[in-house]
Order: sequence, then structure tokens, then C-alpha cells
Amino acid sequence: MDHGASHARLHGPSAWVPNTNDPQPAITVLPGIFYSECPQPVFLDPPVWTFGLRIKPVSDSNDPFSLRLEILGCQDNDCDSEFGTMRGRVEGVSVKESDDGGTSGSVLAALRAFDYYTTGWIPKTPNGWVQISVSEPFRMSALILRKCIDPGTRIDSFRLWFGSNKMIEAGELNLTQIFYAEYHNTSISRVNFTVPFELVDLARFYPMSTSTHICLRMELIGCNFSRCSERLGMESRTIDRKQLTCKGCNETTIDQARLHHFDSTGFTGCVLPTTKDHDIWFQFAFKDVQVFHAIMSQGGFVNGGPTFITRFKVKYKLLHSGKSLWREYKNGIGETMYFENVPDPYTVSTHRFERAFFSRTVRVCPDSDMTKPRVIRLELVGCRLDDADKVCGDREFLHQGFCYGVVDEESPSACDQIFIPGSHPADIKTSSIQGFITSKSETLLHDKDDRFVIGLDREIGGEFKWTDGTPLDYSQLALNGSVDELPNGRVCVYMDAYACFDWKTYDCMPQKRAIICQYDINECLGTHHGCTYECSNTPGSYYCVCQSRFRRDTGNNCIGNCHINL
Repeated sequence: MDHGASHARLHGPSAWVPNTNDPQPAITVLPGIFYSECPQPVFLDPPVWTFGLRIKPVSDSNDPFSLRLEILGCQDNDCDSEFGTMRGRVEGVSVKESDDGGTSGSVLAALRAFDYYTTGWIPKTPNGWVQISVSEPFRMSALILRKCIDPGTRIDSFRLWFGSNKMIEAGELNLTQIFYAEYHNTSISRVNFTVPFELVDLARFYPMSTSTHICLRMELIGCNFSRCSERLGMESRTIDRKQLTCKGCNETTIDQARLHHFDSTGFTGCVLPTTKDHDIWFQFAFKDVQVFHAIMSQGGFVNGGPTFITRFKVKYKLLHSGKSLWREYKNGIGETMYFENVPDPYTVSTHRFERAFFSRTVRVCPDSDMTKPRVIRLELVGCRLDDADKVCGDREFLHQGFCYGVVDEESPSACDQIFIPGSHPADIKTSSIQGFITSKSETLLHDKDDRFVIGLDREIGGEFKWTDGTPLDYSQLALNGSVDELPNGRVCVYMDAYACFDWKTYDCMPQKRAIICQYDINECLGTHHGCTYECSNTPGSYYCVCQSRFRRDTGNNCIGNCHINL
């Protein structure tokens, strides 16, 4: 029988057997434990972007061996990522079953699609279901199902329900249509949803089967749900050539700095020639203010040879500033953030900004050995400020017009230098803000920190005031005595995560504390404010201003003082 490479298909009737006359048979050595009766996954971290893949088998044994395989992947569309159940890598997720028979962890473990030792989740009642609750919205574009170890257990179809606990209490359980799984002589079925579902709070999965027993192992496929996580247009050419400039680049290749750009000239990507000049950059310019959440980078080819930038940093031009006022994107302790590239010309490196920033102009500055030509291909991720449903970063939260986040640096200017200009330690003036920060503590506050400086202090001989100079009104100060018994020197305040986030005083000397920062969202940078003449930003809000001899009507329109409404 012919055991050529075409027979190396998972669950196929035959298998690929290397030619004994070939000293190096091939169809990177990847670790794995393989069993003839059950497929085992080998995950590629990060995923590989390529036009072809070669598998080279390696065995410690001299005995003949065979291979059957399947390749799991997708086209690069930004909404085809794994949710994490098949590897057990999920955060902010809880799972329960209809009869509450198992813990969240045990049910999640049973659902893992590629765990050899997992039998799968088996409902204990005929109409059993599995429910997944999330802390961050997820757009679900597909569901991967896998047969369980027992060949007589699987699911053939399922229905879904999306909602909230309030809807459950109200009995509002409107199920979706029935979706059918087709395995095609394999153990895996992918069910694509024509219109993705938005998993905002929780979802229930109602499995059905024509076999003797129902057994479920699955993975959700999709992406984080946000209108502000779209590619801004390098690959699609929505960003045109006039918006791109570069210092130190081969001018004829600037337009090739587009993610996945490929042509037959031998120059794939923007070429940075050999140079000793360290002031090299690639610049994007936008007409409207953008919110930036991530950058994607990729190497390329020069004269057919692969090359790439080892790492780079990102700068952005401050709004309402002169040409020289640029800011480097920094990490959580105030150091310049360098973004590492995967060392091959195909794979895309996606770097998410924990702290979003606003600008019209962004520069990518390579930091590599330029003793030979390098190539870079890029894409920015975000949205126009006017279109943003998410203006805060991945580890920040929006509350009453302000973004809140944490830095691990305690210097007085840390918030302003690490977040956007004007950021400062949080002014927790109300119980609403205190309750909000406490409710988001698992994501907002870092695990390694337990003391978080806030924007409240008392100067020598003065009274407690917030960063904007307003006096202390609402308070969570936990004092052993009265305020008058505090030391005469300057006094600062931090939140104690180990004391129910009560506020405690200290002598303002840095001592490995973090800072809760806040910054105002300037609504006037966009156009949704609706002001017909001028928009004036205020902390947490804005108001409209009219020109001289005009006044506002009941809306935001400016009308003449002599105008009479008929």
C-alpha cells in the first residue's frame, strides 16, 4: 500500500510511513505525547503565519513508526482566536452545570477538548446544560466540538441561550435555532455562526445527541468584543500612501510596510538599509483623533532573503502640541516599552497597549542592529475617537467620564508620565467611586501590590485636599485617633487591599506602593459632543460655548440673542 504524505490525515484509513531509503524524511521538533488511539495536540505559541508547513518527524526508537495528523488554524481575520477552554487558560470566567453537581473548575476541566485524560462533560439530567459567565465581552464566531474518548458518546447538535442572571430570574430563556455538528469521519467538528453571537454576560449550551449518551468537549472561537479593536487600514489600504512617512527607509518601499504585503520583486515590506543612524522611524498620520489599543508587526524579505526588526518602541505626538512634543509609550514602572518581534518573516506579533492613548500621529522606532538591511510590516489597531466604545486600555476601566488604571511606580509624576498627560492619582470623592474601584479590584489592581496611593494628602499645617484642591468630604480614612493626632509633617494616603480598601496614612516617602491613576476623557477631541460653535472640556464632562451675541437653545445649537421661537 502507498503510504505517501497524502495518507497523513487524521482518522484516515491509512497512515504516512517514511521511506526507508530517505535519510531525512519530512512531511522543528515539537514536544508531545502521542497515542495511536487518541490524537494529541501540539500548540504553536505564537501561531505561525505561513503559506506552507513542513512536518519533520523525530523518534528515539529505531522501529518503524507512522503518522496521521490534522492542522488547526484559520485565516487572519482578527476574530478567530481560541477562548481558552481547550487549554484551561481562561481568566474572569466561571462555569456551572444544570444540577450544580460540580465546581466551576471541575466542569471547565471536563470541557477541555484536547486533554487526553479528560472524559468530557456528561450531563446528569436529560435536559442538562453548561453555563459560562464572563467578565469581559466576547464575540463568538464559531464553536469547536470534539468527540469524547468513549466512541458512543458525543453531541450531534445544540442550542444556545445568551443573557444575564436577571433574565434567568424573570424566566426569559429564548433559545437559538438548532446548530448541527458534522464530524466528517474525524473527531472534531467546527460549527461556524453566520452572524457572531455577543457573549456579554453569560451563555448556556444545551447539547443534544442521537447516541446513547451525551458528552461535551468544546472550545469557543471568536474575539474580544469591541468596536475599537479593528485594524485601522494598513493591510486593507484604507490608510493611503500620503499618510505614511519614514526617516531612514528606502523611499520606494514605504508603501510596502503593510501587514502581509507580498509581491514578486523580492522586496516584501518597508526596507531599512544598513546605517549607523539610530534616529530611524516610520510614521502614521491621521486626520481624526484615534484611540490606539494595539500594534501588529511582521518581518519580510530583501532580495528573497528573510529579515526582520528585532524590537521597536512606539512614540505618539501629544495633541495640541508643537512638533517636538512626542511621548514614548512606557511600561507600568515608567520605563520605555520595547516590543519584541518574532524572529521570522511570516509570523505576526500582536502587541496590546495596556494603556490606550489618543493621537493623530504615531511613530514606530526600530531598535535593532542595522549592520544589514531590515524589513518591517505594520498594522495599527484601534478606532476613531468618535466611534470608540472602548477608550480605556485593557487593564483600565471607565467610570463617570474618567479612566482608572494602576502603575507600579510611586513617583509624584508617575501617572502623568505613564498614562496620558494630565493623569493624576485618583480623587475618590464619593462612595460611588470607592465602590467602583473595589468592584474592579481583581482586574484593576495588580496581584503583587496591596497598597495603592490615591490623590489625597495634607500639607504641613493644612487640611486634607484632593489633587484639584477640593477639600476632603467623603472619607474612608481608618485612623487610630482623630485627624488632629496625625504627625505635623506632610501626610499622604493609600488604599489597603488587605483591609477592605480602607484608607490609611503614611509620611509620603516612597515604599514600594502602587498608584491608582485617573485621567479625564476629553469629549471635545471628537465630534459627537454636538456643539455647533465650540466645545469646552471639564473633568468628567463638557459643555458647549457660543460666540459673542449668541446663546444656546434648548439643545447645543447657537442662536442669535434676538431670535424668537415661533
